[in-house]
Amino acid sequence: MIVRVRLRWLRFVNEVRTAHGRLAVTGIVEVEAHTRGTVGFGEAATGYESGPSALKYLRACAPTDDVAAELKHLEAESGHVVARAALDAALRDLDGRLRGEPVWQLLGTAPASPPTSWTISLDAPSTMAKAAVAAPSGIRRLKLKLGGRDGRDGDRVRAVRAASDLPLRVDANEAWSLEEALEQL
Repeated sequence: MIVRVRLRWLRFVNEVRTAHGRLAVTGIVEVEAHTRGTVGFGEAATGYESGPSALKYLRACAPTDDVAAELKHLEAESGHVVARAALDAALRDLDGRLRGEPVWQLLGTAPASPPTSWTISLDAPSTMAKAAVAAPSGIRRLKLKLGGRDGRDGDRVRAVRAASDLPLRVDANEAWSLEEALEQL
């Protein structure tokens, strides 16, 4: 099997603020897995691993043509979360193409994907509420970046809830302890 990888940098239209800081760009690790004239594609966004680290890991891989064995090997490893996620997606896509079946069917799931979310950056409650109102039409979910470590996350959720009736998802980016997360319920 031949694995080709590359790292692309994407600039956000609007900077995203999370519990870890501000993001203006993100890296996307792209993987192509080639075997027997068939190609599988996968990708993963950097964040939990640097793009160069992911590329180094992937370039050191020497996968065989046994896709099932390679997937088991990936499951048994730890670390290199971004690199392994991109390779896993490429191998599953390759497996589906080789079998002539869609990946969702191989995984035993439904073909529909869950609705995506519009992300609202961590900010003052009133600013987050304004961002919720300004979300593009057709958005079916809002994802709130929380974890401000200032005791105002509940106010942020309440402000957005008052501004929008869309279902909410929250992402504290590991800023809450278990106890803090349970308090938010």
